[in-house]
Amino acid sequence: MSQPESQSRPLPEEGNVRPITRWGSPVMHRELAEGTSFDDDLAELVRDMVATMRAARGGGLAAKQVVVDLMVFVF
Repeated sequence: MSQPESQSRPLPEEGNVRPITRWGSPVMHRELAEGTSFDDDLAELVRDMVATMRAARGGGLAAKQVVVDLMVFVF
């Protein structure tokens, strides 16, 4: 049986580290919007999220942790 083609992409290498918010902050309780297209703004967000996750030595990061109300996460 053949394996399905992977939809994952390599993690970006460059990006800016953003501050991580803590649980209890208002952004952590807001509703999130769905991403509708992978445009330049979303690509920048993903690059920054990966840089932030790596700087924090984390295993994953949600957009709301960097104060962005989108259903996006990296791991």
